[in-house]
Amino acid sequence: MNEAGVDISAQTSDKIDPALLDRADHVVILCGDAAAFPA
Repeated sequence: MNEAGVDISAQTSDKIDPALLDRADHVVILCGDAAAFPA
């Protein structure tokens, strides 16, 4: 995001609500741990 000029340094991640996760068709992980959970 920095390359696009967008400062996200103050952003934090949110926990996923289990009920929402149960209804989800897809889950997209955007973090350094994504490689541990391949598609």
